[in-house]
Amino acid sequence: MEKQINETKPQTAFEKISPAFPGCDHCIVFCADNGYMDLTYVAIKSIINHADASEYYDILVFHGGIDSVHEDIYRDDFGKYDNIRVRLADVSHIFDGQDLYTENRESFRREAYFRLVTPWILTEDYKTALYLDGDMLIRKDITPLFETELGDNLLGAVKDYWGICNCYMPHDPRRAYRISIGLDDIDTYVISATLLFNLSKWRKQFSLEEVIRVCASKKWQQHDQDVVNILCHGSTVFLSATWGMIEDYGNNRFLPEYMYKEVQENGGDPAIAHFGGERKPYRKKHVRYDMEFWKCAMDTPYMGSLFGRIKSTEHRYYLAHVLDREGIEHVPSKDGTDLYYKGVLLGKEKYGFQKYKVIQIRDNVLHLECSVGYYGLSDGDILSVEMIVDGTRYAPVETHPETVWNRTVRSVYTGIVAVFELPLTDSGKMRSIRIDAKVNGEETPLSRIKYQRFAELSGRFKNDYYAHNGWIVQREKGGQSIIVRKVLPGLILGKEICLLSEVRKSKKVLGAQKAFVLRLVSDVVRPFVRKPIWLISDRMNHADDNGEVFYRYLKKYHKGDVRAFFLLLPDSPDYERMKELGDVIAPFGWRHKVLSLLAEWSVSSQIDTVYRDPFRDYGHPYRDILRKTRFVFLQHGVISADMSRLLDKDRQELDGFITSTPKEYASIVNGDYHYTDEQVWLTGLPRFDRIEDHREKVVTVMPTWRSYLFIGQNSATGEWDVKGGFENSRYARFYHDLMHHPRLREAASRLGYRVQFKCHPTCVGHVEKFGFDENVALVPEGTTYADIFSKSALLVTDYSSSIYDFVYLRKPVVYTHFDEDEFFSGAHMYDKGYFDYEKDGFGEVAYTLEDTVEAIVRYMETDCALREPYKTRIEETFPDRSANHCEQIYRKIKSKGRY
Repeated sequence: MEKQINETKPQTAFEKISPAFPGCDHCIVFCADNGYMDLTYVAIKSIINHADASEYYDILVFHGGIDSVHEDIYRDDFGKYDNIRVRLADVSHIFDGQDLYTENRESFRREAYFRLVTPWILTEDYKTALYLDGDMLIRKDITPLFETELGDNLLGAVKDYWGICNCYMPHDPRRAYRISIGLDDIDTYVISATLLFNLSKWRKQFSLEEVIRVCASKKWQQHDQDVVNILCHGSTVFLSATWGMIEDYGNNRFLPEYMYKEVQENGGDPAIAHFGGERKPYRKKHVRYDMEFWKCAMDTPYMGSLFGRIKSTEHRYYLAHVLDREGIEHVPSKDGTDLYYKGVLLGKEKYGFQKYKVIQIRDNVLHLECSVGYYGLSDGDILSVEMIVDGTRYAPVETHPETVWNRTVRSVYTGIVAVFELPLTDSGKMRSIRIDAKVNGEETPLSRIKYQRFAELSGRFKNDYYAHNGWIVQREKGGQSIIVRKVLPGLILGKEICLLSEVRKSKKVLGAQKAFVLRLVSDVVRPFVRKPIWLISDRMNHADDNGEVFYRYLKKYHKGDVRAFFLLLPDSPDYERMKELGDVIAPFGWRHKVLSLLAEWSVSSQIDTVYRDPFRDYGHPYRDILRKTRFVFLQHGVISADMSRLLDKDRQELDGFITSTPKEYASIVNGDYHYTDEQVWLTGLPRFDRIEDHREKVVTVMPTWRSYLFIGQNSATGEWDVKGGFENSRYARFYHDLMHHPRLREAASRLGYRVQFKCHPTCVGHVEKFGFDENVALVPEGTTYADIFSKSALLVTDYSSSIYDFVYLRKPVVYTHFDEDEFFSGAHMYDKGYFDYEKDGFGEVAYTLEDTVEAIVRYMETDCALREPYKTRIEETFPDRSANHCEQIYRKIKSKGRY
């Protein structure tokens, strides 16, 4: 077979391209200009990486004139395969004299329209052509797409789930626009990134001139994509979303339920990852599949070009150290040593990245918490940090290593967190504050300050400010320092007016216009708030946890002291029950947003950001106000493992951290969570106040979840979307086999027990993936945990923290640690902690399916009687069951006073 690349240049619109391989009637098409040739190269390389040696890959790149360097690279690199041909074709002359609209999108060029003339560029020897966007990573063999039965349809394409969701969002103009161009069947609009052309049908139904005329007939807001939908409406076979999956921006929740499920069912392990929109690997860190992209690009001639697209200095440092630390060049310069990677300047050697985590004024003391981190330090390197105030150096009152959640970052990054206290006087003098960092005693250059999500400043506005008790904190011009000074109330009002004006005019910050209105409303309403506002929550779509119990307590005993509201979605199965208590509000609505800007406390059994910040990615204009709402974490259970990677102060910044046992309390205060006894409260869980023992012959199997089996959290509901292949996971298979085990079923039937399965709340909506048959008893939706704990005689779990409610009632537990190696490998969010299940646990620990069944059957045969040493362990853990836990929490909160 021919092994060299051909440059195909049709001389007229009718000089067509023939198949590269005899008998091969399909091809793959890309469109690119000079600026997209690097991305397209990586997409083609990813096709080759997953190619089937028995198949032919005839690949064409349509362009409108490119530099010869690209021709050379493509020819030299792709000319070595027997079953793969890559050819470049300049087809720009077909659109000569045509005005193709792209002005509304800076990244779009007229080449985007070139895909639409594919049927007339190719000879009739081709039956189908697959068009793919260049910003894609192909993760599986592409040839199965050509087996799609198109019938008499023009096209095979993926629905534009990521644009259709906008059509269901309130006040979004996209629906109106699509209707205005005649596309009123909103749910059938397709994305033009993956298009399987039925070539003969196109040639039969349209002429080349007709298609060109449509392309040039209007200022299409979505360019070629609008044209594809106009031409192919009603004649499209919908391809699975796996052939062009875009990461959810948080808007997929607005899709109709059936479409949302289509995306989720095909999103776990997509065949094609499409880096659509802003979430491209060179624009954002930790984009899904970004490391796969960079590893594919790494050894290509375009790696330097792609790496040079990265604007963030920290992103460059991170990526270079993760991918190829040995490939970083150290080049001497006048003021030290510069680092280069793939010919691109990273910055200085030992360059520190500084971030403010907390900026607060407490009793006329400025409290600062900041971090400084470096990439590529050695284990023996020593970091130190000082605060410089008007030339005077201050040592930190506390330091500790910075906790890094992402394991990839953790492997190359070293950081230190420092806490500073600066006494303030009423002199009115402006104080200028900056951070100084050293590695092994040598001062290092630092980045401009960044502000993390719990910092009182956002860094997004030049008029950012934080004010408290007559003090104001602002960023200094240049970004390396902050300033603090005592001011009169009129100046604070003036700063608020300046910030409001800047927010209203901002075009760079999402949601800026709404932010202007909400800040203004909160400014006007705040002086008239008479009672402290507390926002209480469990999960967004479920109550029945510590939040509900505490809310009921407040409504019953402290209605006159506190104005409490409960957050819950109206479609929750618990909504009607909670509505009877009053003041239930829908999350993320206008009322919730205004109340969040007025609230004194937010109290929740859940930790995720969605439970205390209703603005999600749009919260920058409210940062100073939101941080005045303090947060109490009620917990879902009792911590036995080491959860510091998830819950430490650097990551969560809790004002109240509820614990239930002396050992748990000690593990938080003395562990790597970095909280003091001021924030950690030994009160017990609110749920303990309501549990009663009315046991029946019921065994409940109640496992916890596995974060590594889920894609990510739905920002609207707080639930997590499951990955593909969940049903074949070790986790799902074990619980399927347990609930279907013949010996367990026989013993339960013989002894009169009902064995039921309680799905973890995170898995709600995915229970069918366990593959249970109709004989498996599932705990009915709407059953409260209190009812489960009350009626169950035995609880079977793996690592669930909620079993403490059960043992509080002096009932037996069986632990099943069938996947202990996997669970504590670091893939989940837990590490082994102070609690040894064998030495400290409240029941037997089984490690296999058969041992688990044996332990359950033994308990059923002895009426689930609590045994030693477990009875003694429970008595030592909960010696007093008369404590009023809700009242203790309430008093703790009230003792903290106002912010």
